Amino acid sequence: MLTRKQMIIATLLMVLITFAAHFLGRLIEEVGPAMVALYTLILSFVGVFILVMYYKLRFGTTAKRDDPR
Repeated sequence: MLTRKQMIIATLLMVLITFAAHFLGRLIEEVGPAMVALYTLILSFVGVFILVMYYKLRFGTTAKRDDPR
């Protein structure tokens, strides 16, 4: 069974996803599906770049080797 805090977080995530889907639908009506796909692709690359930079800064490298030389 989920705790009270987990239930609140799950509910907020469902509300956030609902609003995101609504605004995504309106954006598709405004600019068209191709532009939305392009925006999504650009944002995913930016997200991956931010994650890679975070791991580089946090851990010094993105992949640890078993035998450092």
